[in-house]
Amino acid sequence: MPKVAVQHLPNAHKNLAAFLLLAGTALASPAAAQVLPSRQQLNPAQQGTVPAAPRGELFRDMEAGPCPFANSDLKVTLTGVEFQGAGGKLALSDDKLRLAYADLLGREVPIATICTIRDRVAALYLRRGVLASVNIPEQRIADGKLILSVTEAHVVSVSYHGDVGPAQRQVERYLDKLKGMTPFDLNVAQRYLLLASDIPGVIVQASLKQSPGGNGAVDLDIAISRTPVTASFSINNYGSQSIGRDLATVRVDYNSFTPLGERTSIIGYGTIASPEQRVIQVTESVKLGGEGLQLDLSGSFARTRPGAALKPLDLLGNSFAGNARLTYPILRHRRYNLNVAGGLEWIDQKVDFGGGIATLTDDKLRVFFARFDGHLAPRELASHSVAATGSLELRKGINGLGATPYGNPLASRFGGRPDATVVRADLQVAARLFGPITASVSTSWQYTDTPLLSYEEFSAGTMSIGRGYDPSAASGDRALGSTLEISTAPFQFAKRSVFRPYAFLDAVRLTNIGPGADQQTLRSAGYGIRAQIGPWFALDAAWAHPFDRLAPNLPKPANRVLVSLTASIF
Repeated sequence: MPKVAVQHLPNAHKNLAAFLLLAGTALASPAAAQVLPSRQQLNPAQQGTVPAAPRGELFRDMEAGPCPFANSDLKVTLTGVEFQGAGGKLALSDDKLRLAYADLLGREVPIATICTIRDRVAALYLRRGVLASVNIPEQRIADGKLILSVTEAHVVSVSYHGDVGPAQRQVERYLDKLKGMTPFDLNVAQRYLLLASDIPGVIVQASLKQSPGGNGAVDLDIAISRTPVTASFSINNYGSQSIGRDLATVRVDYNSFTPLGERTSIIGYGTIASPEQRVIQVTESVKLGGEGLQLDLSGSFARTRPGAALKPLDLLGNSFAGNARLTYPILRHRRYNLNVAGGLEWIDQKVDFGGGIATLTDDKLRVFFARFDGHLAPRELASHSVAATGSLELRKGINGLGATPYGNPLASRFGGRPDATVVRADLQVAARLFGPITASVSTSWQYTDTPLLSYEEFSAGTMSIGRGYDPSAASGDRALGSTLEISTAPFQFAKRSVFRPYAFLDAVRLTNIGPGADQQTLRSAGYGIRAQIGPWFALDAAWAHPFDRLAPNLPKPANRVLVSLTASIF
């Protein structure tokens, strides 16, 4: 449906009217949506707010000590277990500790069973996230009552090794939280160790050592290092025919050059063979305080000159996308994360005709947003590598701060509201099904009850859902889309090089509301291969087949061969 309003022209410019009407018709076609870059195209950095949640723990499980009764033929009838703590109150209640021996009460069991109880108690502490040493003191079990000594660890000193330059102060803000922690809570320790490792360019490796003080005293020894600059380069052919198929992205990150533990990123993105699209993005991420609060600022500038069928119209699109966001990690763990964020997006997008002699569209959006996102990799399902990532976002546009007024004839959408309320949600679940076969399902949903301007619409295509279609081939106010992907465990084909084949099915349902309301479904499927070639290169090659037409009077898009190559420069 048409999404571009043509401005009423004064008499002196009536000679342009026919051309402007032609432009409006062209811009209403599926290819015209690409004149205004989508959210994905204006954010080549694709900054994620969910820190990676690798499997495993920061500290190894404590090995069970030797059992002095392993070869004994003695037996005992257990009537109870008493726990003695070196520091007074224990971290686990009597009811919780009873789980370690309740099934053995009143039974005659080998004397070695008390070692089993000891190890069960240690495991209960670890599940609670508390590091503890459980010992069997010298005693006489005359009445069947066993005494176990529980020493809960506490950190008496935190030491650092390595040089992270100016970021040392931010590292200390996190790791000083561990000093004197009694009992030593693994979950709390993981939070601050992982927050330290989240500092851009900083690598943290922690180990616990027995302290000369004894009685559960441990020293936390931390090796830290820093990579000050990283850079990458990627090329792909994911672009559209009107803008250009071949695209390139160059990114340079400057990591932690101040005590704020910041990252400054400069990203350039655009077409290779022609200047039809150019995007430059600058982002700044800063750590605030010692609890993980983070401030992110970004600004993107884009210029688009579509070619192909739109080239005679001499269209020129200029876009600016600014973002300010505060993020706080409510939970930070190697197996689960939960973040809350809020901020403001500042969007200006304009399309001129005839080299700038007339304006076709001019959108200005000011959108406040609140967002939750998280990651979960449950220990209970670790054998099947189950992991889930999700986000929920509420967006609300406003009429102030220079936003486009409702009803502006230059808006990119007739009836589009700059003050719209939009809800977005994303969910991805991945797991190993059987043997080497893995599967992942990704679902995206967007809902609103008012027509949206171009930037807020959900765009389908290679940049989101719909690998068989051009970027922003179709868009809608509401959307529900999903991607199913079947793959395998990696196969090694050379030293430090692996590949994995995959097959996919994409489907998205788009709904436009308001004048000219319609619905559209786009489906595509295909197969491909992903490869990691040494430590420097990543390759993704796929064949994609579209099943649906973009409009009843248009031919079905051709099959696509999609190739992406990414190189880590340093």
